[in-house]
This record gives sequence, structure tokens and C-alpha cells, in this order.
Amino acid sequence: MRLSPAAALDALRTSRQGLSDDEAGVRRRRYGRNELPKPAGSGLLRALGSELIQFFALMLWVAAGLAFALGTPELGVAIILVVVINALFSFYQEYRAERATNALFLLLPQQALVVRNGQRAAIPVEELVPGDVLLLRKPNLVRRTGGKLRRTARRQLNPHRRVKAGRTWRGGA
Repeated sequence: MRLSPAAALDALRTSRQGLSDDEAGVRRRRYGRNELPKPAGSGLLRALGSELIQFFALMLWVAAGLAFALGTPELGVAIILVVVINALFSFYQEYRAERATNALFLLLPQQALVVRNGQRAAIPVEELVPGDVLLLRKPNLVRRTGGKLRRTARRQLNPHRRVKAGRTWRGGA
């Protein structure tokens, strides 16, 4: 569904002059801050421990126990080494992925240019609310937090690079 700029402004109960500071405060209390949830770190030891008790690891622990019980300790030790080495590799990959995700948070824009009270204002992106009139320029990256940013004037908004789903891509909608 495409909306004209005027219809989009009406649907969001705003105008070209933007929201007033009071209305933005009301909407912030109603909708909350524009923030991506930060996952709670589980701790290094807990993350490593979780790798050691995954389903297939548990099956291998049982196999190692059976190997010891049946008098083949060499096989039991080999199975335990496989479980531990696999856990270490999986833990390392997960640790690196978490660090990369945290680094991506640093690339997100910190300020947004909006129209508030009829004037341009730079505000922290966490203070954006539904109905804010954003002023976008080509180098801007747009953070999406579950809602959709509708483009109302395609000829005015033609960023050549955007971030979506963790990838930078060119052109298109």
C-alpha cells in the first residue's frame, strides 16, 4: 500500500512541522524508547558449559561412560576429547559472533535530524517516536526496530547504501 506524503502524515497524526516536544514526550511514554534490545551476556563459563551439555554432546558423554564401563578406556578418552574440542570450537565461534554483533551496534547512527516544533533538530536516535518527521541524507543509515519506515517521497529519499539484516546493500527498496 502506497501513501501520499499527506496521507502518511495524517495516518501518523503529525504534520510537516513535526511533533511538538510535548507530543513527542507523550508518544515516548506510550511507545517507549527507540532502542534495540541488548542481549544479556551469559558469561564465558556458562557459555562454555552450555556447549558441553548440548544434545549430541550428552549422547557422546553417555557413549564415553559406556566405553569406560565396557573396559575400553582408550575409546572413552577419545570420545571425551572429541566432546571437549567440539565445545571449544563452538564456544570460540559464538564468542566471535557476539563480539561482531556488539561492534555492529557501534556503527548505528547516534543522532537523527528531525523536524520538531517546526524547526530542524538533531536528537539522539533513542528519542525518535512514531510521527517524527525525519530528514534523511544519503549517508544516513536508518535503524529499524520492528516498525517500518515508510518512504513517502521516493525522489527525495534515494540512499545509495543502507543496512538491513546485518548486510550493507545498494539500491532497490
